[in-house]
Amino acid sequence: MKDLISQFKYRGDAELSLIFADDLFKLARREFPGFHTAVPIPLHPTRLWERGFNQASLLGQKFPAEELLIRDGLSTKQSKSSGKDRRDNAEGAFMLKHPADWSEKHILLIDDIYTTGSTIEAAALPFWEAGALRVSAVTAARALKKAPL
Repeated sequence: MKDLISQFKYRGDAELSLIFADDLFKLARREFPGFHTAVPIPLHPTRLWERGFNQASLLGQKFPAEELLIRDGLSTKQSKSSGKDRRDNAEGAFMLKHPADWSEKHILLIDDIYTTGSTIEAAALPFWEAGALRVSAVTAARALKKAPL
């Protein structure tokens, strides 16, 4: 799975999103019925330019998805960061594109990998601050701690 995600995310094989898109949509409908909208985690424009695509947007292609967040500030690459650094990098990294009242709404975030949860938590914060009733997330993969040898 690590190799597949790496090929998708870092080596530009955007077509691999098709492997995950249907299953992510089915998972979300089963686990989070009635979500109001799905929101792919945005990349900073510099990262988007480097990759040529936003992997979370591709994973969300089957959803009624909206690009509602802006990535504010360019942080160190999360994949190269420790757990504490991931939290520090993600803190305050997202803001809503347009102010809105999200009261009584269930937002579903979409991302590629859940490692520490820092990115998801930071992306959820603007929705919580705007009154969201619930914020959930689906990801294509979850990183596990390495087993001790």
